[in-house]
Order: sequence, then C-alpha cells, then structure tokens
Amino acid sequence: MPTTAASLTLGATAPDFDLRGTDGRRHRLAELRGAKATLVMFICNHCPYVKAVLDDIIKDARDLGEHGVASVAIMPNDTEAYPDDSLENMKRIAAAKKFSFPYVIDESQEVAISSASTPRSSCNITAGSIRCAISSACRDHRASFSTPC
Repeated sequence: MPTTAASLTLGATAPDFDLRGTDGRRHRLAELRGAKATLVMFICNHCPYVKAVLDDIIKDARDLGEHGVASVAIMPNDTEAYPDDSLENMKRIAAAKKFSFPYVIDESQEVAISSASTPRSSCNITAGSIRCAISSACRDHRASFSTPC
C-alpha cells in the first residue's frame, strides 16, 4: 500500500538502510559514502517526472562521482500497486541505461518514509556524518505533466 512520508529536516541524521540492489547485492548507506557527500535519490520506473529527467540523473551522478560524491537511487513504491516498478523491471532499466550507481528497492517503504520521499523524484544530499544537507525535487517538471506519479 502506498504511504506518505514525513519531512526530513536539514541537519537530521540520514537513516541507514540495508536494501537489495539490481546488482544482486545488499547496499547500506554507511557503505556508500562518498569522500565529500552522498546523493540519495528516490526514483521509480513508471513515473513521468523520473522518465523526463532520468538521462540527466545518470549524467549528473557520473559527473558528481568525479568530485567525490557517491550516488544511490532508491525505488520506494509498492510493486503490487505499481508493477512497472518491480525489481525485475528495475534490473532491466538499470542495465539498459548503464546506471553507474546502485539502484535499490525499499520493499517496506520504511526508508522512503523516514527520508521524506515524495511521489515525484526527490534528492537528499548528505555530507560528512551522513546528515541531510539538501532535500528537494531533482528537477521540477510539474508543468509538463497533468498526472502525478
């Protein structure tokens, strides 16, 4: 069942997670830390907002990696409600688009709820001790679409 997230305040400690990735491995935030920061993105396969910016997300993650910023994408949707967001479809998209970052599934939606994920793509940038430094929509394409994710 889809749920609604609370707001993560700036300076709050980012919640750790242990989530299954499209690469078959488990990933924890603590192990994904970049030298300077970590970009945590909440995306999904079916969302028109994400589809509109996915190539930009991939490019930005590669560019940021060169500057010590690690990236991870978390898919928080209920896959029964949104079958396009299944792990198998996540694997297909990550392979086809050649993601340079882990793409993980939040099956319980606990990470998304505790991190203030919104229905459209959102990004949390953590720095230093894994605290929320920025929380915003990746790109604002609301005017381009008439239906939400």
